Amino acid sequence: MVGSMTRENRIAQISANFWKNSARNGFRTVFSIGAGCVKWLADGNYTPNEWDYDPYGSFRDGCMGNCGREHPRLVLSFDAATKTTVATVTHPELLPFQNYFEERVNEETAWVRDRSSYDLNGFIRENLTNLRTQRHFGRHLVSVADGALEASDAAQREQGRAPYQTYQNW
Repeated sequence: MVGSMTRENRIAQISANFWKNSARNGFRTVFSIGAGCVKWLADGNYTPNEWDYDPYGSFRDGCMGNCGREHPRLVLSFDAATKTTVATVTHPELLPFQNYFEERVNEETAWVRDRSSYDLNGFIRENLTNLRTQRHFGRHLVSVADGALEASDAAQREQGRAPYQTYQNW
């Protein structure tokens, strides 16, 4: 068919356009051209569509996890000594992460801990809700370290405050 593209060519074109436009707009990243998973950044994990089954997924269904490319994440943990949430970014050079944390630092609700970590004012549930509703990057990039939510809730109860309410499916 003249003018039609294979699935692989379409994904390659989307990836090339993403990186080209990102470079033009000053999008600084640790990814080399084509090394980062654009499908992960856009949509997270692959979720099959029950009405239009395609064993390979479409280019907008998310990553199936076997792409061999880097998947950036932001992981929240809890520092019991300082009673703060610690946000650790796997790829701190990604501009959306930089923009979000720069805003928080300017608001004085976050402090730089090291190159890839920030201390966030407050307990995990409140910060988790804020991170999953902000506009800089997708909520699928945010996760909580094992046991951190329970430690944060316990510390919050010690202070006589009920844990911040969040949606259970987060």
